[in-house]
Amino acid sequence: MRKSPGRAKASAADEFATRYPHLSKFIRTDGVIEIGYWPGHMESFVRLLLEENLLWESEDRFATMDELFEALEDAVRQEFDV
Repeated sequence: MRKSPGRAKASAADEFATRYPHLSKFIRTDGVIEIGYWPGHMESFVRLLLEENLLWESEDRFATMDELFEALEDAVRQEFDV
């Protein structure tokens, strides 16, 4: 029996929320994550925004997406009460 696409999506979301609870809450409360460079405009690689206001940024590059999300989880947990 194959899993339905909706169930697989829910499982992935649940796993993300379990691994990164603070980041998940930040996203659910209108927080935005921007990833990538914008040459000439932004020198940071990853940014956390809330209502278009820059709250946190990092120029670091990350070897994996897990490292990136761990850094974001730490930033949200340390800097914001979400």
